[in-house]
Amino acid sequence: MEALVHGRALGRSCLLVFAAATVILTACDLDNPYLPQSALQNEPAAKLRYPGATQLGRVSHERETTFDGPLPAVDGFVFGADVGREDLFAYYDRELRRLGWQQDDYGIYETTVETDMWGWCKPRMSFRLAIKDQDRAYDPSFYKGRTYRTVFEANLQGRDADVPCPKR
Repeated sequence: MEALVHGRALGRSCLLVFAAATVILTACDLDNPYLPQSALQNEPAAKLRYPGATQLGRVSHERETTFDGPLPAVDGFVFGADVGREDLFAYYDRELRRLGWQQDDYGIYETTVETDMWGWCKPRMSFRLAIKDQDRAYDPSFYKGRTYRTVFEANLQGRDADVPCPKR
């Protein structure tokens, strides 16, 4: 009987510790200075699609706070299209500027599987456009048997409110 009583007490203690940890982690996310993913999704630039592009995948995660600090939310897509880099850039540059964005590459990174990348900003947001190296970026099954002149990622991400747009 004593083991049963201690087991219940231990179970309640673990539950209380788990609940407290959940509250603390949730409170930490409230201190995350980046916009939530919903704000990115509601931005008109989130709906930009190069005409005729095929959506191949989604790139998306909510903002979070880690032991290393806060991370911004990201929301976007991977597309395939029969377009060259100049026409792709010209389309996004024209459409983003029409929506009030400014070209800026602060915090815009190029990964090891990309050949080109560009960035634009608005206060608290960045738009990233990157052309993928099709042979290295994804497994051939990702393309579902189709071929594209260009595979690219277009996404929005949170931006530090203390960094002016554009960064000078």
